[in-house]
Amino acid sequence: MSNFSPEILLLNVLSSVIADEIYQYILHKIPVKRIRDINIRVEILSFEKRLFEIEVSVETDPLVKQEVIDQIVKKAVNFGFKILDNVINEIEKFKDSININIDNLDELEHKIKRIVRKIARKYINNNS
Repeated sequence: MSNFSPEILLLNVLSSVIADEIYQYILHKIPVKRIRDINIRVEILSFEKRLFEIEVSVETDPLVKQEVIDQIVKKAVNFGFKILDNVINEIEKFKDSININIDNLDELEHKIKRIVRKIARKYINNNS
């Protein structure tokens, strides 16, 4: 039996999936050979109140201007917030209808990834 509540499991999966989408977003904006380090932290403070924290830092080689990095990081954070807000709307539709536990985390993660990717692609296509 797990000591984690269903909500904590859901938030952990969601945070991880959102961080991965932010990472992919950055890789589309900065050539991977120019990146030295990327740190992304997504924290969902309150699911119901929609309180989130997203921190992104990117370290590149000196050939990439700091202004460019700062702009990409700002857009990546905004991207994360946009998809988080939309994903929570979608999750609200099925949250109470599924049994969230440690045994079905893979299934839950797969479902959340599909939702996040769909929303992320829509956002990217509308802002290209």
